[in-house]
Amino acid sequence: MNEQTFRRFIQQVRKVRLLIGEAPEQMELTFRLEIAEGVAKGELVDRETPEKVRLAVLTRPLIHTNSPIAIDHVWVAMKQSLPLDPGFVSDVERVRERVRLGSTRVILNGTEIPAERLYRALADGEFFQKSSEYVALREALSVGPGLERLWMHFYSYCLGMFDIAYAMADALLALLPAPAPPTNPQCIYCLTTEGAFTTEEHAVPEAFGNDDAILPLGDVCDACQSSLAPLDQWLANHEGIALDRVIHTAHTKKGKLPRATFGNMLVEKVRPGTIRITATNDEPPLVFEAAQPDGSMRFRIHARGQKPLDVQRLGRPLYKVGLAMLAFHAGRVAACSERYDAARAFVQGTRHFPNNLIVRTTSTPHDRLNSQLWDQCDGGGTLFAIDFWGVLFMLNLEEAPVLTIDPDEPLAAIATTLWIGE
Repeated sequence: MNEQTFRRFIQQVRKVRLLIGEAPEQMELTFRLEIAEGVAKGELVDRETPEKVRLAVLTRPLIHTNSPIAIDHVWVAMKQSLPLDPGFVSDVERVRERVRLGSTRVILNGTEIPAERLYRALADGEFFQKSSEYVALREALSVGPGLERLWMHFYSYCLGMFDIAYAMADALLALLPAPAPPTNPQCIYCLTTEGAFTTEEHAVPEAFGNDDAILPLGDVCDACQSSLAPLDQWLANHEGIALDRVIHTAHTKKGKLPRATFGNMLVEKVRPGTIRITATNDEPPLVFEAAQPDGSMRFRIHARGQKPLDVQRLGRPLYKVGLAMLAFHAGRVAACSERYDAARAFVQGTRHFPNNLIVRTTSTPHDRLNSQLWDQCDGGGTLFAIDFWGVLFMLNLEEAPVLTIDPDEPLAAIATTLWIGE
């Protein structure tokens, strides 16, 4: 496990800490039990407030065993690679075992169920996914007030694991060396070699769930990090991809549940796998079709844009992502080549569109965000394509050749397209 993974762990812990600091009262777990005429009724007060749902979502990467920043994986790497105090190691492992077992005994058919498994009964049996094993366990534990108690165990486990993660993050901050100053820094967006270079750049905005394509210190100056950040936010909110972003991303850069506003509706993720659509005028956003043989209901979503398509404004963040992905794949020196001066000027807003933008007008939605770069094209130019869950854009980071749609060229393989010039 490398240092970057440790820092990603720290970053995720900070998001949870910020949430708890913003709304500490919403983290309180109050269980109300009433018994009337021999029947017990239980209720977890404020069971699914937005803050509690965010707590579960933000702690998931710290808990889920498939996550690269899961507490147990990071802890093993810390013990192997860092000079931890033996007393600290003992304390963490003691608390980890206590959280795993839980403070309340739950016995099902003569078998004690540890808190870790109670968490999974809800997390993997309903909240995040529906694994058959854990669906069955959740149902078995949901007798009488049992389901409400299960929610209590679920959130308690999230908070307990966060306490462990917080202590580990503190230790990492004390033991990890300060990031080395970049060697021969140069900003890929403005070409400056002066000023501060203290922040890593997400080549694809973090709002899209990107934690992998990250540029090292020295590739983007702090001034451009700040001045160009609104481009990332504008792209994330663009109506052509905003609905897919709500569906496919767990949370925003700030750790909030994603949402998107259209001319006729508000779309919000209220918990993993649950999207709420609210009409904002008399124009219905959903058109329901006939019920399907399997009992499901097919429907179409009609999302009305609030403003006409602004190609100049859409192009700037796409070119910004293209330059960053060029630096990610080919290196800073390649991205700072004079071949991309027109693209840089366009990103900075000092010139108009340097080429054409190709937009796929028909697509099949999927659950992936992909990109591809061709910087050694036979006909010249540097082509960059990015696919946001089925919505594909293609551009040339150089001024020539000008992109067109020719049915005899490989470019036509991206299906029905629309190209828009300057």
